[in-house]
Amino acid sequence: MDIEIKEVGNWYKEKSLGSGGFGIVDLWTNKLENISIALKILRIQGSSDKIKSLCVERWAKEVEIMQRLSHPNVVKTITLPSELLCLSPEYPILCMEYCEKGDLRKVLNDPENCSGLPEIIVRKVLKNIKDAVEYLHNVNIIHRDLKPENIVMKENENKEVIFKLIDLGYAKELGQNSLCSSFVGTLQYVAPELFTQNYTSSVDYWSLGLVCHEIITGTRPFLPNMAPYSWMPLVQKKEPDDICIYQNEDESIEYCKNLTTENHISQTLRCELEDWLKLALEWNGKRRGRDNKNHLIIFSQLDFILAKKIMTVFSSVTLEILSYEVDASTAVSTLKEWIKRDIRIPVAEQLLLLPTGEKVPHDSLASKFWDQSNQVVMIYMFHSNGLELPYYEVKIPPLVHDMIDSPRTPHKYYFLRKMWASAVFFIQREVSICQAFMEAYAVKLLSVILSNQQLISLEQSVNNELQQLMAYMKFFSESLDYDVKCWESVEVQNQGVSGPEDWRKEEEQCKKELLQLKQIGERLGYKIATVGSKLSKIQAFTDSFQNPLDRLKKLQEMAYTVFKNLQRRPKELRNSKAESVDLSMVKIINKSIIERDAFYNDQVLSNHLEEVKRFTEENLSIFSPLHTLKQHINRVKCQLRKSQLIYIGKSPMIYWNTFFFFPCPTMFGIQLDRSIRFIIT
Repeated sequence: MDIEIKEVGNWYKEKSLGSGGFGIVDLWTNKLENISIALKILRIQGSSDKIKSLCVERWAKEVEIMQRLSHPNVVKTITLPSELLCLSPEYPILCMEYCEKGDLRKVLNDPENCSGLPEIIVRKVLKNIKDAVEYLHNVNIIHRDLKPENIVMKENENKEVIFKLIDLGYAKELGQNSLCSSFVGTLQYVAPELFTQNYTSSVDYWSLGLVCHEIITGTRPFLPNMAPYSWMPLVQKKEPDDICIYQNEDESIEYCKNLTTENHISQTLRCELEDWLKLALEWNGKRRGRDNKNHLIIFSQLDFILAKKIMTVFSSVTLEILSYEVDASTAVSTLKEWIKRDIRIPVAEQLLLLPTGEKVPHDSLASKFWDQSNQVVMIYMFHSNGLELPYYEVKIPPLVHDMIDSPRTPHKYYFLRKMWASAVFFIQREVSICQAFMEAYAVKLLSVILSNQQLISLEQSVNNELQQLMAYMKFFSESLDYDVKCWESVEVQNQGVSGPEDWRKEEEQCKKELLQLKQIGERLGYKIATVGSKLSKIQAFTDSFQNPLDRLKKLQEMAYTVFKNLQRRPKELRNSKAESVDLSMVKIINKSIIERDAFYNDQVLSNHLEEVKRFTEENLSIFSPLHTLKQHINRVKCQLRKSQLIYIGKSPMIYWNTFFFFPCPTMFGIQLDRSIRFIIT
């Protein structure tokens, strides 16, 4: 019996990462440099010489293939530290980068992912693994064992998680003859032709399709509760457009052409991937991944789908997340027409806001607001009348409805798991909708705050204009006083020239208007101050408000725990109906429905939203008179300027120092006084 080596020099074995049919993978760490590497070592025990020879041959091939591959989505091999050669003197050691985030199977086993992964992760997995498989095929290598267990995650220098393919132990190089005949791979993920005949690289398309379906829905597409020898004949009967097959509890078989709607990707992406899955899951390996003209499109089509920009819009009126494909030419006005088509809200009654609270301009391009990093909600849609707590009947999935109606009915494990996954999804959906509504409320509040800031900014601008007008008026009066004195001290023949009486009338009219403008400004200032105090109260409410969503989230966590306990059920107990019925999930569902209804009937929140609505209307109502005030101020300023210019034109023989001009020997070479130039310009 070999003695296990746990430490060599500065290196020590930290833990075992896994084992396969003829190898083990361990994590080794350097104590001084804090570097970790994954070592795959051949282990053959209790095998015949023939099997041992085959294993050694296959192992040598895997090491040789891995060492010449170089792609960001294929696990990287690195030089083995010389001191670790002693771990396997007889056979080569495969030294690889350590992918510290684990494998995709671990992610899929999380209860929160029992109905599939979030869209942003689905996109990342499909893109990364598609690129890896395409690269392998370009260098004439078939993986033949593509499955979630062989997809690992590593964080790069930008803290971005990258998905990588590992374990090329079953990889096969294609020679001049592109057909292979040896049967390898994990039975649940291998293409059908691997069981019976020669095959090509299209076997990887099938496996990629299975992985795609599983990361979207949480389950494999074809009778996941059955062994391959049972489901293979049933899958062979499927139509080319069938992309999944389910077995009902009465053991009837159901063929489906669409993905289940109980997933976390947008409807737009779901429809696109349904068409792609028909290519990947074609039974005939020769037609798989190809179009009607036999052109290979499995990779290019997926690239085309993933490159599409899908805009997500949360409707706070109907409580649903809408999705639309947009391109460089899609206008916001077109987006609004689509929303009108789908939820029957007229374009004129739609208010679109960004997560920042800023309005989406009607005349802009929609793609300008597409955010790749935020694929849950990119735009929030409100009714122009304001935000209210909407009421809509709870949409309970059929399987969850059965649970509620017949809570004590026993079920086999596979069907109970399906029911409980549906229950978890139901709670997740209600939480996400409530979450989106509260986010919409926060966005609306940001919009209100921005609007109030714009109002305050406009008020400051108006006050500045008013102060400037008052300065103009003061200068006008002082200049007029001086000119009147000059008029009275100089004998001027009456030649139709306007005199002090006309000037005083103009002054009184301007002063009267100025007084009115000041009074209007004071009244509006009081309104703005009142509105500001109301906004402070609204913001204070958000700090003290106990969000009903918190209780729903606690129930969601309880559902995850219950589902995890079901996953731990011993395999020997899974093939028969449980003698005792577990009511824990049903109880959580019932409590969730109660909390969900309480959320949408929360009178405190409803009253608060009414306050926000009234505040918004009051805030907006001040803009128009404030703009009008600014216009009147500018009109009076212009009138003052005009009056001065009129006096200049009607009094060509008189030039006084302070009101208009310096005395000058000529009429047309004169210079404007510094302060007068300021007024006139």
